[in-house]
Amino acid sequence: MACNYDAEALLNDGSCVAPASGYDCDGNCIADADADGVCDMEEVGGCTDMGANNFDPSATDNNGTCTYDLDGCMDADACNFNYQATAEDGSCDYACYGCMNQNACNFNAEATMHDYTACSYLFAYEINGDVEVDLNQEVSYEYTWTAGSEYNWTVEGGLIVQGQGSSQVVVVWLLDEGLLTVQEVNGDGCEGDVVSLIVSGTASDISEETVGFTAFPNPANDVVVVNANGFEAHAFQVLDAAGRVVISERLVAGRNTIHVAHLANGTYRMVLMNQEDGRTVKQLVIAH
Repeated sequence: MACNYDAEALLNDGSCVAPASGYDCDGNCIADADADGVCDMEEVGGCTDMGANNFDPSATDNNGTCTYDLDGCMDADACNFNYQATAEDGSCDYACYGCMNQNACNFNAEATMHDYTACSYLFAYEINGDVEVDLNQEVSYEYTWTAGSEYNWTVEGGLIVQGQGSSQVVVVWLLDEGLLTVQEVNGDGCEGDVVSLIVSGTASDISEETVGFTAFPNPANDVVVVNANGFEAHAFQVLDAAGRVVISERLVAGRNTIHVAHLANGTYRMVLMNQEDGRTVKQLVIAH
């Protein structure tokens, strides 16, 4: 018996068997699970991609550890965060953020990431002021004030003589029935509900004829000549039957020509106002 006799290598009939080393008796690898020509016992794990940052020339088996330079957004809070990026390229996008609260006035149906700090809310309040008024007298109205908001007032059957844009206005009512509305627009541009107040007016004992003017022809077709007497300047407005202002002018003392060709046939009210001395209301008929 040979001194280097290997009981695992030979059977009694002299045939060779695979030893624990992974090679047969002739030195050929018989344990190559991935069939890459490298015996399992000699495999070296690592990155085998020559284009990777951590290419390992000694590695024979790619173990998935390769890393690469990849530009992209590395901010995990961004909409386009790229977890594979290794270099920030300034492409981070946050457009997916918005207010996703449907109770907010700036609810964003297209947002996919909620930003609660972006939500803005507007609440409807009541207009405070008299609903039974004397015609041709100044009446104050107030709406709840919010810092940074603007207030768009409209009036039918009267004139806003002070405060447009603020939370307080002064109205002169000219018709028996009137309507005052306000819409709040906050600093974020959100528009609130339109809030309205119905007003009924009665004639006061104070005469309207405190500022004199004449207007002719009446009925008129294309122009009206207005003569304002005794003052340097007057605020002059023409209102339709609903109280909407259709003409607004600043008159000088004496003769003024007002173009009315664009007005539809009907009855209007002309109002001449002077801050110190009052106002005059006259009827104007348009007949083309």
